[in-house]
Amino acid sequence: MAACNTAARFSLAAMVVVFAAAAALAPLAEAQIFSGLTVSSRVCCTDTGNCPGKALVRTVVKLNCSRGLFSTATVGRRTTTSSGFFNITSTITGVPLGLPVVPCFAVIQLPVSAAICPALSTVSGALTSAVIGVGSVYGKLGRLQNATTPGFSLRTRI
Repeated sequence: MAACNTAARFSLAAMVVVFAAAAALAPLAEAQIFSGLTVSSRVCCTDTGNCPGKALVRTVVKLNCSRGLFSTATVGRRTTTSSGFFNITSTITGVPLGLPVVPCFAVIQLPVSAAICPALSTVSGALTSAVIGVGSVYGKLGRLQNATTPGFSLRTRI
């Protein structure tokens, strides 16, 4: 009887380990079914680039993604609209997608023209924001991870 209980406990423990391993690997498996990334957000003319505020218009936003430990590439760029919105869609290879945190950053090089945004016209550096996944969308490129920027921060040059 004791041998049966020990075997049952071992069997149950083995099943728990298998299910835990499968659950841990599931995001990695799903990360490979996306063919690209769409990042949509809004930028405002404030000292951090975050809204609310007047729209940061006609300003280039670059999407930089990590492709390894020491490798980053610009995979897309767009100019903000008259409302401060940008939407960058790019096919990406070598970057895991489908995860809550995407290994990419939205970057706005500073300074910008005083006519566009006086608050950011005298600052050197860049506004940067992480990119977070918010679902998926189907487009011409296939299944794309839909993402946004949670908030920009100022990185000044040293």
